Amino acid sequence: MQKNILYGFVLLLFTVSCQPKKESPIDPKKNELATTCRLVKLIQGTHNGAVNDTTFNFYYDATGKLNMVTDYYAGYPGIDTLLITYNDSGKLIKIIPPGFLNGTTFTYTSNGLLSEIYHPRTGYEKWRFIYNGSSTLPEKCIKTDYTAVGSFTFLDSVEYRYTAQNGNIVSKETFKNGVSQAISTFEYDTIPNLNADLSLISLRREPIGFYEEFCFFNKNLIKRKVAQNDTYNVNYTLDSGKVVKSLTYPTTPPGATRNYFWECQ
Repeated sequence: MQKNILYGFVLLLFTVSCQPKKESPIDPKKNELATTCRLVKLIQGTHNGAVNDTTFNFYYDATGKLNMVTDYYAGYPGIDTLLITYNDSGKLIKIIPPGFLNGTTFTYTSNGLLSEIYHPRTGYEKWRFIYNGSSTLPEKCIKTDYTAVGSFTFLDSVEYRYTAQNGNIVSKETFKNGVSQAISTFEYDTIPNLNADLSLISLRREPIGFYEEFCFFNKNLIKRKVAQNDTYNVNYTLDSGKVVKSLTYPTTPPGATRNYFWECQ
């Protein structure tokens, strides 16, 4: 079903909080949009919210932090609700998706850098980021899968090694048992990654055209991915500095766009 394919595919890479966070890779003082506008609706599809489209609505607390997202798929009964919580320091620590009692959780280093992501499934997945020296970008990530049949049992582990340039991760090499399996490269738009930590909400599927665990760390939005067997491109449309539309090639269904609706002070 389109909803299952697109859930997370369209979420939050462009969500803007009214309260800038000191830990963001983007300097909020240089990003006027982050303090004046916030995303309130997103429509994915080709029929302005009807037929096979999915409509997302974004809700904020009194301080301006995003704390809930609902989505409705035309032709599918009911509305799904995604709950978002933070710690006392304003760090994103949990995302509870529809159908889960315990959601994805996030932990951080003593310096405020993302350390681990724990994602429950029938078992669970864990991403562990490793840094080199004083860099705020990870040099690699170790992803481990477990199953919960009877008791937690190790399934598999892979290592992603990154190369960074100008604040963005431009290549990702996948290793298994110490042997290189694949290399992907990435190109970036000049559009800033307006609220980096909330892109974590899309980890299970493609955030605005890409499924990459490192989107949280990037300074800018990815516009192109080149892998061994596929190439993806994302076109963005801006209006007054805001992303108001994006189109990804290939898309499902063909021609589907994401239209963004903003509320500005």
